[in-house]
Amino acid sequence: MVTTEKHRGMILAAGQGSRLRPLTLRHPKPLTNVGQSTILDRALGAFSSVGVNDVKLVTGYMHSEFENRGYKTLFNSQHLNDNILGSVYAGSEQWSEGAICSYGDIVFQESVMRELAETSCDVGVVVDESWRDAYHGRTQHPISEAELAVVDANGKIKSMGKGLDPTESFGEFIGMWKISSSSAPEIASRLHRMISEDPMWRTSYLTRFLTLLAEEDWTITAVPCRGLWREVDTMQDLERANLIFR
Repeated sequence: MVTTEKHRGMILAAGQGSRLRPLTLRHPKPLTNVGQSTILDRALGAFSSVGVNDVKLVTGYMHSEFENRGYKTLFNSQHLNDNILGSVYAGSEQWSEGAICSYGDIVFQESVMRELAETSCDVGVVVDESWRDAYHGRTQHPISEAELAVVDANGKIKSMGKGLDPTESFGEFIGMWKISSSSAPEIASRLHRMISEDPMWRTSYLTRFLTLLAEEDWTITAVPCRGLWREVDTMQDLERANLIFR
């Protein structure tokens, strides 16, 4: 069973992936193989499994590599100066009527996206409750880099981002989220106003924007998972992911 609401899909794929060099000197990070498939094709398979086939990539670095392979793209012309929120902004035409979205450097079981798709919410973010397990022996990506999430007693987001106290956090945001069709237009308009007033917001993390929405009384639901995913940020991450995903 999947969500009855019609969604589009968006994958952020603009980054240079510098910590995966020399691989990313030859191709963008999402085109890296984990097991028998690329990170990107695994993600597209998950989108398809929940009935989302209109998926676009927000590209930047080596964008022609995606276009030459026939993927649907939205080019972020400011990718060299942007952070994640800048690419979310650049891709807003894809999600402004509702979408399921993900970072372009995560591998995950399809069940993780299915749980998100089936959760009824204005905004849903996938949060890994057992996140500490992935950091055992992860020497090239310390816990201080984790985008943690603090929730209230009802499982609603209070704050998200790097540098939060792990002892007060519910888990780690895995880089997958959903915005309902009823909420997306207003949220997109809010983001456009912010960046119009202060373009430096383009250099921010998505989690900062989500925290701002929570502070403005938007209901952001934490959709829990327990493992079943990995971020591929470094060569060590890639080696470890290859042991799990075939």
